[in-house]
Amino acid sequence: MPIKVLGKDGSGGFQSIEKGMRFAMRSNPKPDVLSLSLGVGLEYSDLDASAKTLVNELFRRAIEDHNMIVVVAAGNEACPLGAVCKDQGGIFPKTISEYIVLPCLYEGVICVGASSPDESLANYSNFSGKVEKSYRSTAHINAPGTDIYSTWPVELGSYKTISGTSMATPYVAGVAALFKSVKKDLTQDEFLRIIQSGQVNPEAMVEKSEVGRLDLYKATVALGTDTDLGLGVPAPDGYTEPAVTPVEAPESGNSSGSADFSLWSAICS
Repeated sequence: MPIKVLGKDGSGGFQSIEKGMRFAMRSNPKPDVLSLSLGVGLEYSDLDASAKTLVNELFRRAIEDHNMIVVVAAGNEACPLGAVCKDQGGIFPKTISEYIVLPCLYEGVICVGASSPDESLANYSNFSGKVEKSYRSTAHINAPGTDIYSTWPVELGSYKTISGTSMATPYVAGVAALFKSVKKDLTQDEFLRIIQSGQVNPEAMVEKSEVGRLDLYKATVALGTDTDLGLGVPAPDGYTEPAVTPVEAPESGNSSGSADFSLWSAICS
């Protein structure tokens, strides 16, 4: 369900985002996943308390009242979240002493950083400030965000290879949609636990960002282990199977009505 909340130049404001979220929550049927490839970097002390409360309540409603999984981008400033960020953009470069990104900051959302094909944290991705704060100051997970072939404005060619945490965010949202398709009642907390269990942890990436990269196969195994869904077949040809022990498929009570049902067959069919 495409819900446009930004202008064609990529700019916008929280009023538009609020309207878009309200539209999603009023829709019938409602979306199971909200993917927000957007954000704004701010000085934490400049954050408007009333606006923060308002938008937080919207995210809370989406996640708790409507059981939506909400996935957002960590941002592309190559800055440590919650720490000092030197903003070199704009006419007047400045230093931000306590850098935060909205809506990544908000409680409840799943915030996504970006990885590169060499299993490093992407050089543009925001990362952990490693400073203890009263709020979360790191992404929850990283996902592939570098050199992703995707849609682009029609007048500019329709497709383009681009990079950013905005490209990593829909990767995680796509995994959420796959998992929701076989377990409709999957909650945000359950999904977060599953994808963090199903991550690979390249040393350099974890050292910098404190989290690893989401791996679809490992996350699928974690889902099968975490629920009554089975995983009885190996990864499809051409995909690398991590060193994990597959879960036996249930003999009954599965959604396919067949004893040889597996989570892979459900997701890949």
